Amino acid sequence: MVETKTILLVEDDRVSLGLLESAVARVPGCRAELASNGLDALECLKKTRVDLLITDLKMPVMDGFTLVSIVDRLYPWIPIVVVSSTGQDEREGLPTGLGGVRQLSKPIRIAQLQEIIQESLKPQPTKGVIQGIGLGNLLQMMEWDQKDVTLEVCFEGHVGRMCMQKGELTHAMLGEKSGVEALREILQWSHPSITFVESVRCKQRTIDMRVSELLLSTLVERDERQAPRIDGAPEPQG
Repeated sequence: MVETKTILLVEDDRVSLGLLESAVARVPGCRAELASNGLDALECLKKTRVDLLITDLKMPVMDGFTLVSIVDRLYPWIPIVVVSSTGQDEREGLPTGLGGVRQLSKPIRIAQLQEIIQESLKPQPTKGVIQGIGLGNLLQMMEWDQKDVTLEVCFEGHVGRMCMQKGELTHAMLGEKSGVEALREILQWSHPSITFVESVRCKQRTIDMRVSELLLSTLVERDERQAPRIDGAPEPQG
């Protein structure tokens, strides 16, 4: 007997929620659980085994950014689909599908959503798969949604802060470090605790690169550090 998959739909707009529920009903072997905000979704997660989370970003009580951060930390095995009203033009050139998160633009097309649901629920190989979406993907989502926010990021006793204005990452701090140097170190942390502060208080601008560029350069730098060194090869400079 095929096991029924449970999909948690989080959306405050009843029409959009109805469309999501209709799409789930058309996928064989799937059932929907409904929540109108992030807080309701977390209560559902405590009581119900969930195989896939589909959430809007802008909601009352608890928004999708906060929900995704908490789910990433507490339920890293659950794949996530983020629904955003941000225009496609603003997403061009941005990497997608990283770290177990997928993105879906409004207006929702049922056929596309069904395809994403089926793809997200496919069994994944354990080797080399990154579970959870990570800080980098949260930054991408906030860039797409032109978010004004301050993030406090904590990991093993260290506390870093990042500021975004209208989706642009403008400043990062970690101890005595700031700007890109601080950001790159923070991005190396695995599953940090993230606190969202809605009002942007920092006025400094120490970062002038887009989020996608920063993530790519950080990834390249990390790969270079982790690459095995051939005996006799010269030590990297700088």
